[in-house]
Amino acid sequence: MTPHDPAYYQTPPPLSKCSSPTLSAIFAYRAYQLDPIMQPPPTLAQVRLIACYLYEYIHAPVFTYPADELKRLRASAEHIVTVRHLADWLWDCRKIGLEPL
Repeated sequence: MTPHDPAYYQTPPPLSKCSSPTLSAIFAYRAYQLDPIMQPPPTLAQVRLIACYLYEYIHAPVFTYPADELKRLRASAEHIVTVRHLADWLWDCRKIGLEPL
């Protein structure tokens, strides 16, 4: 079944469409990123929720350029399992001008 909204395939999924556990995971990661000494790191389950969101984000058809970097990011999105992998993946996104979170 395809969505009836034609803009669905033209924009990446917004954070407002995320479920509550995914948003909580993103907020936990952001808090840890801003203050890694006082904030606990996100759990592995939270990292997986964020990784699932990022997988959907990077596979949005609206992203077509730069093709080589996007291909590499799309392939590596499946393998995000730690906070360090997540930070590295987000850094690679920032290099090409994407800010998924």
